[in-house]
Amino acid sequence: MAKTDVQKKEKRKGKALTRQTLEQKKYHILLTNLPQESFDGQQVYELYSLRWPIELFDLQKVKKMKKERFECHLYGTLVAIFVTQMFLFHARMY
Repeated sequence: MAKTDVQKKEKRKGKALTRQTLEQKKYHILLTNLPQESFDGQQVYELYSLRWPIELFDLQKVKKMKKERFECHLYGTLVAIFVTQMFLFHARMY
């Protein structure tokens, strides 16, 4: 992540950019049980970035509801994630 990107994010949060923040933003630590000989670091990062939006859904916080309503909510969320990812992919291409 470039220094200016970090500066913009910290400014949005209303925080001052510190040397410690810059140092922390240099590293991404991902733990996985995928076989090392099958995936390199970049592939693991890409797989994890696809998984992250699904984890944000947080199934433990979903209120009790009928199965059919939950399935509609789940599928709608997955479609929204897919559309967002496709949009971001195309935006990165340009």
